[in-house]
Amino acid sequence: MRSAGGRAGAIAEPIAPAGLAPTKSRRIHALLEELAQECEELSLEHLCDMEPHAAEEYLLSFKGVGPKTAAIVLLFDCGMPRFPVDTHIHRVSGRLGWIGERTTPEQAYELLTEMIPDELHYQLHLNIVQHGRETCRPSRPDCYACPISRFCDAYRNAEVEPRSRDSR
Repeated sequence: MRSAGGRAGAIAEPIAPAGLAPTKSRRIHALLEELAQECEELSLEHLCDMEPHAAEEYLLSFKGVGPKTAAIVLLFDCGMPRFPVDTHIHRVSGRLGWIGERTTPEQAYELLTEMIPDELHYQLHLNIVQHGRETCRPSRPDCYACPISRFCDAYRNAEVEPRSRDSR
């Protein structure tokens, strides 16, 4: 029987920039301890050999692992067709009209994972996150510089107040 060793405090420092380090570090440490009890090594590589739904259910069985975290692990570590929904994905997909305004992030995850072709999940996720950070910001999006504004329901319906052309 293996032990993850170490302590949660050692995990907190490197993850501090992401926020909530004390809580997250305890959960990560507990997950590592549980994983050490189950597996020969501290690795999630075995997930990559599982069916996506089974791998997702396995990850969701750990306390503190939600749909977004599970989807991120499966998409970026295993290349599985999953479309994690963070604040940027939720905002941009809502403005584009891909999801309804009352759609929760969890519902958006299910809808977008199904709707978007598997082969586009990885790159489209990265592109939408970048677009949400740089152009389609929460307030005063830069719609005039937006390369996809012609496809945007919120822009067409004047539901957002874009930055003025002069402020760019």
